[in-house]
Amino acid sequence: MAVSTAETMNAGFRWIIGSLLLPGTIAGCGTSTEPDTSKSPPRVSETKTGPAAPTPTTAAPGTAAQATAAPSRTPHSSTPSETTSDEVRPPGTTGTDSRQELKTPDAAAAAVATLSDSSGRTRLPDDRPPVNELRLQQNGIHLVSGRRLILLTDLPVDQVAELPVLADQLFDWLQNHFGPLPAAVDGSEFQVTGHLIGDESRFRAAGLLPSSALTFKHGRHLNYQFWMYNPEFEYYRRHLLFHEFTHCFMTCESGMTDIPPLWYIEGMAEFAATHRITDSRRKPPEIEFGVLPEQFDGYEGWGRISELQRRFRPATRAQDASPKIPALADVMPDTVGSFGEDSEYATSWAVCWMIYRHPEYRRVFQPLSRLRTRQEFITEAARLRSSVELQLQTDWLLFCETLIEGFDVELSFPEHAQQTWQLSDLSDGPPFSMLLKADADWQDTGLRLTTSQQVRISVEGRYAVNDQPKPWISEPQGVSIEYYRHKPLGQIVAILINEADGFVSGRIEVGPESIITAEQDCSLWLQVNDSSASRRNNSGTAEVRLSAP
Repeated sequence: MAVSTAETMNAGFRWIIGSLLLPGTIAGCGTSTEPDTSKSPPRVSETKTGPAAPTPTTAAPGTAAQATAAPSRTPHSSTPSETTSDEVRPPGTTGTDSRQELKTPDAAAAAVATLSDSSGRTRLPDDRPPVNELRLQQNGIHLVSGRRLILLTDLPVDQVAELPVLADQLFDWLQNHFGPLPAAVDGSEFQVTGHLIGDESRFRAAGLLPSSALTFKHGRHLNYQFWMYNPEFEYYRRHLLFHEFTHCFMTCESGMTDIPPLWYIEGMAEFAATHRITDSRRKPPEIEFGVLPEQFDGYEGWGRISELQRRFRPATRAQDASPKIPALADVMPDTVGSFGEDSEYATSWAVCWMIYRHPEYRRVFQPLSRLRTRQEFITEAARLRSSVELQLQTDWLLFCETLIEGFDVELSFPEHAQQTWQLSDLSDGPPFSMLLKADADWQDTGLRLTTSQQVRISVEGRYAVNDQPKPWISEPQGVSIEYYRHKPLGQIVAILINEADGFVSGRIEVGPESIITAEQDCSLWLQVNDSSASRRNNSGTAEVRLSAP
């Protein structure tokens, strides 16, 4: 079987977030509403700062600078074209419903409600050591104070003054997503001390580095503190700070002694930290968390999508090259072991982004955000996942295959067929017919092929693959004015999927007509070749007919 090539990957900036975490000392569980009656200042041995001021102010080394606080598309394909006297669809009675009912099972919902009961749950006491402002001043370290974040750094204050304010916004986002934090054992308000390190020797002299056992390459947290080296790029400075702050939030009930699996802990820290400043003119600027970058520029240093592309898409044009996408079981293991490869952060981010941004899966998996301890999370995650297992596995493979900056949530998630069928259902009758939409990404034909089985694909029609400066009209062979993934824009392409084995073929050129041979049992998917970020300016359909050769 001939399969498509994948384009050579752009060399993106890739940073490893070395958050290899040490166990905490106190275990806890559950959620309850955090009291909001006091504002705890940072613990300072000689001069204590007061409550956060309305706007950030600069400070000399050793003094405190204070700061304040679309319609969704379901994953089901549209109805195929009406049949005529010489072409039919397989009878519905012979097919199998390919879609799973994407809803939270009642039993799981009830269990989650019970498990997330806030009664009797607390978070760890504030274990941060006092800050010696005199020692900070002697070593050229500034203290920038906010309600939720106290930042110690040797960078110029004007470069970091807004970070505590942005951390306040992140705290609100985290509480909205995960639910309110429970009260602390000691009654203190949630606040984190972050160390943003430019010159490590200054922090060593000030006694602010963690134990030598707590090693890190880029960032590391422990209870209510984190440490991070200053990255090269401004975006990634904020991102890494948000990542470590999220760790402090997610583990403040039990440290690292009883937490969900690391794919979720790290994936959600990446998910929350990936952000977009929506209005930089406002003070403080407005910020959006949990985004998927719309382009590469502006997110320098992050590079998770580039890492996924580098790992999953072949770097050659070999026609038999296929993506190497890991199965969900490998991406979502029930373990809390080591975690450090770029690809592990990338896949964990991708699966968390998918389950919380997909219009249906976010409803299924939202209860997971209320679960704090490992076993309750593993049990309920397995129960929730079982209700959508096969479809989720397929969508994961296709999501990774097509993912790019600017991925369109409404148009680019896979569309599943109403029913599955086999070529034998056609008997000696007319071919199966469906309309293939130019503005949708991968669309399931419903056809299930067995190993070595062949299918003939015939395509007719004209559709638009761009609308500027006027519509670009394409036919099934595509337009030669532009290429995507080494194939003409607008060309009809196919892909074969076996979700059980994690098999994904490369993109197979179809054009006006092609015969495809299945290497193994698989489903047949089609699309009008285009980027998942450029579907919105497409329009029209092509008529597809499937038959035995």
